[in-house]
Amino acid sequence: MGDCFQKIGDLDATAEEAPALAKSVRHWLVADGVVSGDLTDCLSSGLGHPPGQNWAAAVNAPDRTDGQWTALWTNGLHIEVGPMIYWDMEPDDPGCPQCGTQQRFDEFKGLDEWTPGLGLGVNDEYHCPICMRPSPVNEWLSSIGWGIGHLCLEFWNWPPLSEQFQTELIQRLSGHEILYLSGKL
Repeated sequence: MGDCFQKIGDLDATAEEAPALAKSVRHWLVADGVVSGDLTDCLSSGLGHPPGQNWAAAVNAPDRTDGQWTALWTNGLHIEVGPMIYWDMEPDDPGCPQCGTQQRFDEFKGLDEWTPGLGLGVNDEYHCPICMRPSPVNEWLSSIGWGIGHLCLEFWNWPPLSEQFQTELIQRLSGHEILYLSGKL
């Protein structure tokens, strides 16, 4: 079977602003009833926010969703703050945003310094070993649907999140660019 996830990663939040943004987004989601304010064991590991009474405001076609998913053991929202890599599944080889040359993922050095506790900034650059021109690490990673940042919302076993919800979330994140990922573990 497995669990499905949807991740929304903020590609622009700095390490300094991520905690305040997380607090603001959490407050909004709880106040609007999208998630409960309580932290429960609704995640496969750790604590998260279970769906609130108004969860349907965040998903596509809530009238076609029977709500049975809310009874699943793993059905919560996890808000994570700190340096992280936003990923879904096995990566492809990233391409240089400048020259288009692909570099094998296992040889891509753009993530070498992106380690919890150390971390590059979201605007740090990686020089292409072929054309030698620099590009932000997130531009390299966007070619494979990945990203790096300091704030991520992970929805576990929720129906697909709506475009309207994602647009409102972007507004709550001060217009920051987001990366939406989904998959199944």
